Amino acid sequence: MQICLITLIFDLFHQENQVICVLFLKTMSFEWQTEEDYSWEEEPETAEPPQPQRRRWPWLVLVGVLLVGTAVFLLYRQLNQRVEIATEDVADDLIASYAVLQQAAQNRDENLFNSLLSGRDPEWSLAQQDNIASGLLFDRPGFSLNWQPGVAETAVISQTLSPDLTAAELTTVQKYSLDIGNGLTETVELERRDVYRLGEDRWLYAPPEREFWGVRRRLEGQLLSVRYPARDEEIVHRLSADLEAKLVQLCNVSGYNCPPNARVRLIFSPEPESLAQATFLNALTFKRETPQDVTSSGIEAHLWVVMAGEQAVVLPTPSLVGLPRNEVGYQALFRGYAQQLLTVAINDLTDWECCENTPYYRAVVTRQLYELGVATWPLAANAASPTAVTLPNDFNLGDGALFWNAPFPETPTDFAQTPAPFVVVDFLINELQFSAREIATSLITTDEFLFGQWLTELAGPPWTEATLNNAFELYVAAWQDEPKAAGIVWPEAELLMLCQDTMSNEQALYQYDFEQERPFHLQNVLGSNVFFTTLADGSGLAVSGLADDRQPQTYLLRNGETRIDVNWNNVADLVSAPPLAVPTTLDPNGRYLLWTITQGYSTETFFALTDLQACYEGENCEAIPLGGYPIWSPTSERLITLTVTTPWWREALNNGLMLLRDAPTAEAINSPGFGYSVFWRDEEQFGYLTQFQNGQQQLVLADGSLERPDVVVDNATLLSLLEDDDTPVPINLSSLRIQFAQSLPTNPNEYIILADEWLSTDTSDYLLVYDHIFQEISFLLPLPPVDFTEEIGVRWSPDGRLLLISLTDEEDMSTHLAMLELDGMSQRLSIKRLEGETVYPRHFYASWSPDGEWLAMPELGYIRLWHGRDEHLLNFDDLNCTNAGWVDRMER
Repeated sequence: MQICLITLIFDLFHQENQVICVLFLKTMSFEWQTEEDYSWEEEPETAEPPQPQRRRWPWLVLVGVLLVGTAVFLLYRQLNQRVEIATEDVADDLIASYAVLQQAAQNRDENLFNSLLSGRDPEWSLAQQDNIASGLLFDRPGFSLNWQPGVAETAVISQTLSPDLTAAELTTVQKYSLDIGNGLTETVELERRDVYRLGEDRWLYAPPEREFWGVRRRLEGQLLSVRYPARDEEIVHRLSADLEAKLVQLCNVSGYNCPPNARVRLIFSPEPESLAQATFLNALTFKRETPQDVTSSGIEAHLWVVMAGEQAVVLPTPSLVGLPRNEVGYQALFRGYAQQLLTVAINDLTDWECCENTPYYRAVVTRQLYELGVATWPLAANAASPTAVTLPNDFNLGDGALFWNAPFPETPTDFAQTPAPFVVVDFLINELQFSAREIATSLITTDEFLFGQWLTELAGPPWTEATLNNAFELYVAAWQDEPKAAGIVWPEAELLMLCQDTMSNEQALYQYDFEQERPFHLQNVLGSNVFFTTLADGSGLAVSGLADDRQPQTYLLRNGETRIDVNWNNVADLVSAPPLAVPTTLDPNGRYLLWTITQGYSTETFFALTDLQACYEGENCEAIPLGGYPIWSPTSERLITLTVTTPWWREALNNGLMLLRDAPTAEAINSPGFGYSVFWRDEEQFGYLTQFQNGQQQLVLADGSLERPDVVVDNATLLSLLEDDDTPVPINLSSLRIQFAQSLPTNPNEYIILADEWLSTDTSDYLLVYDHIFQEISFLLPLPPVDFTEEIGVRWSPDGRLLLISLTDEEDMSTHLAMLELDGMSQRLSIKRLEGETVYPRHFYASWSPDGEWLAMPELGYIRLWHGRDEHLLNFDDLNCTNAGWVDRMER
């Protein structure tokens, strides 16, 4: 016999208010036996007394109810335990999936991440794959937040499961470090809420449903119009008010010209790809979609696109970035949004287009954001850390020039890797009192300038590149362990300087010992247009000028006092009176001094040599006429003279007849014909440029026999190489003219070439290095644009390690010096700007110390000194110096 009892019980305590139907089955078992199976024993019958009948059913009902209640209770408890165990298992699986997700993000393991990625929305999945590859799944660089992953299990603070246990929302706390300046950081906590869906064997990272974000809403302010998902309404309202206040500050306090009806549109996007847009560099390089028409408000669209509301700024909604858990977190989130929004606004207000001079533009924008209170400034000092930054001891404006117009994104723009632009901006703001807006505007309006030209144009008179560099060195000393001025090893040689005393107006020769503070007065110098160059042995000077009676005078001055006049009797047939001859260069051995006789004192330009050895020995110190400009072999045993006429200062850069000679006064033994920019590659081979009537130019190598001239390269080949992608900074030119070429002393198979685009109105010159072995351009740099570059001069240092090319702009009376330093197989170019005028071309004033380590040149009354990449300034009160030359130490 079986009894089945069915009881329906409503569980009022279940969290989902579900109805649980419990089937309780109880089976009663009996042991059945037949009469045949049992042995009966008969007993005598006895009479039983009659018993009263008793009612047993109430007790049976009570026992049944108790049994059923107990069974139901036990079954309910067992069911709850099983539900709890099942829920805990689901939660553990969910946390395990999150732990794997965090590990994939830490290692940027795309394969591991893809195994956890839901495929419900392909576009969402693709965006998240991009985020994991770039580190943006958890990292927030656009908010200056550096993710600090901890133990995954402890990051989870809550999880919400769907009724069917197939979907879940997981809330975690992510910790970030925030740089607050001066080497200090603070911890920021953001809450992150993600959606997961149950896959076949694990929980998958999945896109939220539309209901997760809610409807799209709009918030209108005075300057800011915001669209956002309803989920983030509370925090968006606060952010919008704070962001609008910063826009008002930008327009009203920072000096920018904001449109009268400004309206900035900001969209808080829930799409994961918006995380990739939320970086400072993306904001900095924000591409404005500039329409060509004029907006309905009358605002010129090409000036104001973002500020006029023509183009919206899209940033990730706060829940996508992470919701702050406290005020520290909110301020970090706000500053991140403000940096990006304000950067785009500044770009729009300055009309900056990516990516001209990005390192400097980033520095000045960072400074502007710092002044608006939403960013740190790495050079800002405080009481806790007044000098947290340390700069190299030899740091100067030359470091700033290295990053001027540097290519982007190849060149890092953050302070840690590229501090120079930040230091220059700090100097301009604190020392020269420029605003960030003024600096930003000047960067855009002078984007074609060279670094020194930009600085001097911005600073204005009386600042020059030299005085700016001197002030800059004093300024950065606070961040140096040992300022450069304290650790300079001055040269052994001394300087002789031609200076005018501004108090007495007397012109005199001064001797300067670098161990002394003031130069020593040697002797007064009478006359005008006085110029000198130093003798190779460091014993003195070769001097020329006009005496008080306007008669030319030329002489040697040895040891600062012994004068030896030069005899010009040998040129009596060429000139009617002693000429004004300019001492220019010496041969490699330092024996022969070259004089250039200028037009106005002769019928044409010609050259003469003086044998210094004869002068020193007391013999006739005479000038010997020479049949052209001399180009000496390395040992001075042979030379090529080049007949040139005008302009006289271009020396061997004009086309002329080349004559090969074995001695200065010997007859020519051969002639390669006409050419220019002649040079000796070694003692046997020489090179030159030749030009044909069709405009073709060739760089040619030859020897004394002239049997097998070798064409190294022509201008057409160089023009095609300049467009090659393998060329550093490829450029497209319509034509190319070679002005100067010479083999490098450090590698004769490489040639330094100066060229320009001669059929274009663009007057820019280009300096390049051509490798003859590999037939490629290994170095290329555009030189400063000048309006008139006929005055080009070339000088080599005595050790052959530094090439100086001067380009003079006669329009603004300035000269650019291109200094190419040869260091083994590499080259380094720096550009310097000299202000003011000189009597003779600038390259005539270049004076190297005897060891070739120091270069001196005068400018506006002071002397500029270069030692490698370092620059120094000699500026003496009451002295206006116009010339300087190196000599050995002299006893006084």
